[in-house]
Amino acid sequence: MTKWISGVVCSCMVSILYAEEPPAAESAEQSAPVITETKIEKEKASGWLEKYYPHEERVAGWVDNTARSIDSFFGTDDAWSTENKSWLRITNDLSWDQINQGHDELRPRLKIDVPTASKRLRLLIENDSPEQRSAVQEAIPSLRTADNERTTVVGLGSGLDSWAKDWRKSLQGGLRVALPIEPYVRFIARRKWDLDNEWDLSSYNRLAWFGDDGYSAKSELIIGQPVAPHWRLEFPTDLSWREDRDYLEFVESANLTNVLDVRSAITYSAGLTGTGLRGPQITGYFLTADYRRNISRRLIFMDLIPVVGFPKEYGFNPRAGFTFRLELYFQKFVDD
Repeated sequence: MTKWISGVVCSCMVSILYAEEPPAAESAEQSAPVITETKIEKEKASGWLEKYYPHEERVAGWVDNTARSIDSFFGTDDAWSTENKSWLRITNDLSWDQINQGHDELRPRLKIDVPTASKRLRLLIENDSPEQRSAVQEAIPSLRTADNERTTVVGLGSGLDSWAKDWRKSLQGGLRVALPIEPYVRFIARRKWDLDNEWDLSSYNRLAWFGDDGYSAKSELIIGQPVAPHWRLEFPTDLSWREDRDYLEFVESANLTNVLDVRSAITYSAGLTGTGLRGPQITGYFLTADYRRNISRRLIFMDLIPVVGFPKEYGFNPRAGFTFRLELYFQKFVDD
């Protein structure tokens, strides 16, 4: 299985490495990782990893050059000197649980940032769009099942900063690459407030329309504060609704994150899941932990996620699960 995972990831990298390069890098919209992916100081790689460092630079350079070329076309020549936040992320999840047994999932995602374009366009290619995931699948990745409805979407987005400036907003639209090909439109709004006694509140909201699936809405509200050096407590509430399924799903949880060092952190979570358009109904409880480590500089990240769920359909009896996640993250940073 390890060889299979490595082969898939390497195949994706090779196809990108030998693509034709143009002339000259949350949460999420990077998905928010446990460890903030900031500029960790480069260190000299050793052994086999040292051989692949030039390839890492080439992929990151390809992403950066592509973004700047598009930006200079739609925007101005300042694109070649303006900070660019484009990135490519390839994630491979290998999961097992007592209910659905084992499954694996490969998710490439690309963000092209064009900051000098007049409408601040964003190019997004993803095969695991948030609208195709439920609130439970967002909160408990180890217990989520493989979803055959997940398809690739390609689109453009622009910022909407001329009104309600306290909110970060964007409007996106494009096509879902499936047969038949369907259009989609989504609106995203997020904001963070600083409250009293070091508490803060953040809100992340999405409203979308996807062809035959109709409308969908997702909302996440998180209140939290640091409770000690290297420790943070949060209380997230996740809501999701899809017109084609016509029910509301929610997850309430408590998360305690411990930053172990500059490269690793672990988050402990406990919560409940439910539905509730006709009154809230509890569908299960869960306990989970997410250990995340930056294995190599900013390139390779690893997650180990054990979970114990107590689903209503199994009489609230415990069901164990585990996810191993390997993530390659490419973004070109300009050295100071």
